[in-house]
Amino acid sequence: MENTKQIPFWMALFKVALHLPFLQHYGYHRDELLYLTLGRHLDWGYWSNPPLIGCLTWLQQHLLGDALWISRLVAALMGAALVYLTGLLAAELGGGRKAQFLACLGVIVSIVFLRTGGLLQPVPLDVFFWTLSFYFLVRFINRQKEVELWWLGLSLGLGLLTKYLIGLWIVGLLIATLLTPNRKLLKTRGPYLALGISLLLLLPNLIWQWAYDFPVVNHLSGLAENQLVHVRPFDFILEQLLMPFMGTWLWLPGLIFLLGGRLLQPYRPLGWMALFVFVSLLLMGGKSYYTAGLFPMLFAAGGLVWEQILRKSWQLAAFTGLLVLGTLPILPTGMPVLKIDAALRYFNWLTYDMGIEGPVRWEDGHLHPLPQDFADMRGWDELAQLVEVAIEEAAVPYLIYCENYGQAAAVDLYGHGRGWTPVVSFSDTYRLWLPDCLPDGFGAFIYVNDELGEDVQAAFGDIQVIGILEDPYARERGTTVYLCREPKGFETLMNERLRTIRATFGQ
Repeated sequence: MENTKQIPFWMALFKVALHLPFLQHYGYHRDELLYLTLGRHLDWGYWSNPPLIGCLTWLQQHLLGDALWISRLVAALMGAALVYLTGLLAAELGGGRKAQFLACLGVIVSIVFLRTGGLLQPVPLDVFFWTLSFYFLVRFINRQKEVELWWLGLSLGLGLLTKYLIGLWIVGLLIATLLTPNRKLLKTRGPYLALGISLLLLLPNLIWQWAYDFPVVNHLSGLAENQLVHVRPFDFILEQLLMPFMGTWLWLPGLIFLLGGRLLQPYRPLGWMALFVFVSLLLMGGKSYYTAGLFPMLFAAGGLVWEQILRKSWQLAAFTGLLVLGTLPILPTGMPVLKIDAALRYFNWLTYDMGIEGPVRWEDGHLHPLPQDFADMRGWDELAQLVEVAIEEAAVPYLIYCENYGQAAAVDLYGHGRGWTPVVSFSDTYRLWLPDCLPDGFGAFIYVNDELGEDVQAAFGDIQVIGILEDPYARERGTTVYLCREPKGFETLMNERLRTIRATFGQ
């Protein structure tokens, strides 16, 4: 086994360099705005997320600030850490320099990790902890030392504080243990100590969930009704090939040899775990990217397989060229390398000339000019500027209400340090921060939505349209900012609504 760390280090450095020129091609993503807001409201939990992403953005904003390029650099560094860890995992599996190189390359060329490496969100953290957990599991298989299980428990606990999805990893490990001779380990204390460490780390979040009447249940219910209903089994399976794209040349042989082959026979449980996660998410209608945490481990396994085949330097060079050159035509689907006009032409060609619809099919099931992630990075400055105009015209104590968390977080970020009142929204985690009642002397309601509801229209004597977000390629296109004055019983209506929403989570 060649345990050199040089290959993973240089590949990780290349990963960061790859993202640097494109850090600011587009604006903040809707979710990035929310996660930055979470960092200004540290807690042991949030409506749709465990607490670790809030801790990360709190650290970023206190140490580095919240500039767009800083947020994207943090994301790129998380991506680099994943590349490095994948190389170490390949070495731990018994791979030499070629296997380490190919495992790292698999992460670098995969479309899914090109996308996550450029956005500040929990996904790269989640994938990192999946991979770190596989790393410590392999170390335990190799060394049979209980301390490796302690580290595994720590990794899984941090993973649970990032996304609860890693719970599937734990269930998969239990099933894989029962299906192999490793079941005798269940008679030792090590697995239970690892589980205890994980649950101990998760305990504050569980207490928080209990105190707020388990918001995660409501979140998952809404996710199933509004988004997962559009996930089709065929699309899910196809996406497992398209997300890593050229990386499929690595992960598929890796899975095959983990499930049946002498080369990776000691690590058979990893193959069963991967199969369990794939099948479970397929049957549950999970989003295709939920499997992303499996790919680095499978790339590492695939690197070992190809190391046995690519004996000569020219063979390795040719295979590397295949992976890199095969990725270049599809690169704009993973990274914002193209400015808007070129991107529109590219995705039109990809969708209608090449027949590849996946990148521009949104969660609503329809095709759009840009990928949803790219459309979610447009229009926020324009929206915040319209709200600023409304505040200046209000000239009295006001309340800002935004219909969704993206709007609310954009206004919050833009107004941070400007003395604006905190935004009110019933969306996502914002519902946990609702005030008890309207501010004293309330006289103006700044309403951000795509239409003016009858209840709002009836509650004010003077309603003015400040402006409409007109960016044709923004997901928020058509969002309107209204300035509502001369309230007619609105205080009673809104205060009752605030109490009702707060009561749904025990406040």
